[in-house]
Amino acid sequence: MNRRTKGPDKTDAHWADAPKAGDAMSVQGAPRVVAARRLAPPVGGNPALDRLAGLAARLLSSTSAQVSLLADAQLIAGGAGLAEGAIGTTSPAAESLCYVTASRGTPLLVSDAPIDDRVCALPPVTSGAVGSYLGVPLTADDGHIVGALCVFDTAPREWSDTDVATLTQLAASAVAELELSALSAEYQSDQLLWSLALDAARVGTFEWDIVSGVFTWDQRLRDLFGYDELPFDHTFEAFESRVHPDDRARIANALEDCIATRGEYVAEYRIAHPDGSPRWISARGRALCDSNGVTVKVLGAAHDATAARDADARVARVLESMSAGFLSMDREWRITYINAEGERITGRGRSELIGQTLWHAFPATVGSDFESNYRTAMSQDKPVTFEAYYPAPLNAWYEVRAWSNPDGITLYFLDVSARRAAQAEAAAATLRTALLSDVAGEFALTMDAAGAAGRLARLVVPDIADWCVVSLVDSNEHVDPARSLRDVGWWHVDPAARPLTQQFAGARADALTEESMVYRAVRTAQPVVV
Repeated sequence: MNRRTKGPDKTDAHWADAPKAGDAMSVQGAPRVVAARRLAPPVGGNPALDRLAGLAARLLSSTSAQVSLLADAQLIAGGAGLAEGAIGTTSPAAESLCYVTASRGTPLLVSDAPIDDRVCALPPVTSGAVGSYLGVPLTADDGHIVGALCVFDTAPREWSDTDVATLTQLAASAVAELELSALSAEYQSDQLLWSLALDAARVGTFEWDIVSGVFTWDQRLRDLFGYDELPFDHTFEAFESRVHPDDRARIANALEDCIATRGEYVAEYRIAHPDGSPRWISARGRALCDSNGVTVKVLGAAHDATAARDADARVARVLESMSAGFLSMDREWRITYINAEGERITGRGRSELIGQTLWHAFPATVGSDFESNYRTAMSQDKPVTFEAYYPAPLNAWYEVRAWSNPDGITLYFLDVSARRAAQAEAAAATLRTALLSDVAGEFALTMDAAGAAGRLARLVVPDIADWCVVSLVDSNEHVDPARSLRDVGWWHVDPAARPLTQQFAGARADALTEESMVYRAVRTAQPVVV
């Protein structure tokens, strides 16, 4: 919390004021700080956190709400009803009520802050900004408490168990959003590294349309040939003008043979680069034919072979340092190469994989999205990008980029399981938040608690389950609560099954045994999950 009447306490751009020792926060130590820093939103904030804070304030009828991350200092990651400019600022952790919440590791309920010994001396209370406060800890996926979600008012007020439960639900949504944001940033970084690695290898691609005469190069190939500043007019002559005069006839003959035989094009030649430096280019291509067997295109790739004219060694060094898995196969689907990251992701060594067919080495690929996409890339000579799940023993989601070449097919792949899981959790958290809002609104609009509870069944179907029965326990301390159940609502996603659901709801209370799930849930006041 910050002094709302005087504006937020600001420090430099870095986290400051390390927590005091001897509490739950300091016990977690450096890993907690790392976890909190990992979840910090980007500069400019995360609007989703602001919306969650606003929802918390509305549901709990509070003037302000705040999402705090606690590393060496408190960072306000999101909020509603705060002083202008407060979001994104840092302040000493020890002066924050959220720090007290996180240190406890349990919800902190403060009904009258100026007379509460736990917080009365903190600046937000002494300044009059906080008269009452409710906060719950934020626990990251790695188990570390990284901050708190709180609501507060300037005047005293009491907090109910429902208030605590509501804020706890919203805290889970806030953590899910923080985790998703962190993983998205990490994913973007991986994508950038991937692109940089391809740039470092300087492998370019070309397409020669024989019918139209258009010669298309990607940016890497234009750069390699020195067309980064001078215009490239997409003609064969523009390509030929860069080839060393002593090599032109040989290259022209190789391309003519490729077109005539509907086969492959393999060549290594010198180019006259505009900067005057001698360059060797290693190129491979393949003819594509129409339905009549006539060559209509030549597709290929080229790279700089100047360094000892050993392009394979040059590319291999780059591939071995990549942060993405790389695997190549010949046209018989035999694995010919896998880099170090590919070994790590698959858990298989290259000595085990090289020489095996893909289908034998990874049998679950057969009949899956992997196979269909690989065969598309191979047969149609076009790159494909997709995401697919590979079952045990890998048990992971992968993003794959595959494209064919004269020798076979090449794959780049990344394990995106964490991102997929975070997206699923964020979607589930959003669903829970919307449901929570609907339920709160249902009870707020009526004085008939039983009637509102009965309508609860229609709110949770079908978002949470296919069918639902809502029961109330009659308040009689002399009667076994499990024997005083009264079904007040039921619903089924299938209209044809609703009469059966109603019949079940009318009969089940009298038929409960001590072994039944509902009986155990009511008697123990604990969830029963089967």
